[in-house]
Amino acid sequence: LDSKQQSDLELEPFRILRNGLALMGRNGGTVKTVLVTSAVASEGKTTVALGLARASALSGQHVILVDADLRRPSLGPRLGIAGAARRGLTSSLLDGDDPLELLSAPLQGIDRLKVLASGPIPPQASDLLRSEQLAHVLARLASHADLLVIDSAPLLPVVDTRTLLDDVHLDACLIVARVGTTTRDQARRVHSVFDRRRLAGVGLVVNELTDISGNYYYDNQSATVDTDDRSRRTGTMPRKAASESVSRTPSGIN
Repeated sequence: LDSKQQSDLELEPFRILRNGLALMGRNGGTVKTVLVTSAVASEGKTTVALGLARASALSGQHVILVDADLRRPSLGPRLGIAGAARRGLTSSLLDGDDPLELLSAPLQGIDRLKVLASGPIPPQASDLLRSEQLAHVLARLASHADLLVIDSAPLLPVVDTRTLLDDVHLDACLIVARVGTTTRDQARRVHSVFDRRRLAGVGLVVNELTDISGNYYYDNQSATVDTDDRSRRTGTMPRKAASESVSRTPSGIN
């Protein structure tokens, strides 16, 4: 494969994910703001958020990607954004900086994708994300984009993302689970978080699947758990359990 073919192949799962978002809007409406999270760290949520943002921007949408993982931000370093640790979401929340003036376009050739880095790590991230200023910042960003993608902290270790789930501007949430990593207990605990909230769209993205069967398709690049048997021995979540761990998943992305 040449570099363009390889790039297209790597982007294809995110095109499927982008198309699946159309099924998740309130009352059949458009998804304007989507939050991406996971049960714990290292399940691929930032990769999914970035891939979704890229695929959407390349389709012609104006996209803003926000790093709202204020404790362990990764978008700035990953994309090489200058000054990401000094100015970003936290400086907009704390100092009132216009978030539109803090946006960067770090991906060459994708001008429709803008990124808001996290900024300096705050002492009380959950309190900052609970502030009224956050709603104003997200509303301002959403008013200048076709799609706002929020990369948030994992759900279970800290309360930060549960705070974001209560934001009225949120249209949908994608939960990323990695085959062979996410445990049954973690899946149950994540499910209970969403049982207590009434989001219009909750989708599950299963990362590192090793085959394609029916609607199960995400990533065939590496093998992890192959059978329910091994999942029971290790306590990890098998594919079927993973796909059923939330009540609603958009077709074609799980």
